[in-house]
Amino acid sequence: MKERYGAPILTDELKQLELAILLDIASFCEREQIAYSLCGGTLLGALRHKGFIPWDDDIDIMMPRPDFERFVRTYRSDGPYKVVSARTEADFPFPYAVVNDTRTVKVEHKLRTKCTRLLGVNIDVFPLDPVPGDLADAKKYYDDIKRLWNRRESAVKRFGKGVSVVSTVIRNIAIAGFRLMEALHLTSVNKAVRASDSIARRYEGTPQGRVGITSISHYGIRDCNPAEIYAGRVPVEFEGHLFKGLQHADEYLARLYGEDYMMLPPEEKRVTHHTSDCYWK
Repeated sequence: MKERYGAPILTDELKQLELAILLDIASFCEREQIAYSLCGGTLLGALRHKGFIPWDDDIDIMMPRPDFERFVRTYRSDGPYKVVSARTEADFPFPYAVVNDTRTVKVEHKLRTKCTRLLGVNIDVFPLDPVPGDLADAKKYYDDIKRLWNRRESAVKRFGKGVSVVSTVIRNIAIAGFRLMEALHLTSVNKAVRASDSIARRYEGTPQGRVGITSISHYGIRDCNPAEIYAGRVPVEFEGHLFKGLQHADEYLARLYGEDYMMLPPEEKRVTHHTSDCYWK
């Protein structure tokens, strides 16, 4: 039976809803002295556009692991916002947290229905964890992260097309294998997601000299930097408001996007990478 939703939320409205979530999170973090920073494309957008990257439509923030744990445990809002993670929802598909606008629904077209039903218009909240100081060891670590991330993908994705015939076959065989194991009660979405969370925390509490976001594999080793790059935070403008950014944002963004990160990409690359639609409930 097809799900029924309310009115669609278009891009401009979506951005305003996400900005409202960010304002609420920032207020809570300031009040509770929880360290956070804009990160990834959101920090790039703040520095290059003073707001959203024009062809992008999401907001990401990061927190040192102890602050992340405290945020997930204690965040409360007077607004319609709720933090959700795999610790509170068995079929939550990510090893990080999101803050949802509970009045909305986000349909991620590549996710299984039981996973995407836990999402609304949201902000992603990523923990920062220690990474081996030796680059060779760090690369091996991120290879392990990617392997478990791919296993998690088989748990949470629906059947569909890959980028090629071969990748489509491999993807669907992996998904079918997981569904069989799931039907036999030998695994679950939560087990797969928690495996990614566990490896992300492998070096938790043991300073290694480097720090990075280890709960996703998107940027790999580029998301790993000397710890001091993440230490200082300064106000940055985003959509007419001031939020916390990294004092050493230049080093961080150059590592992620290249030394010329302030230059606009070619027009053909100015496209969103998201595959979702959002609705009012």
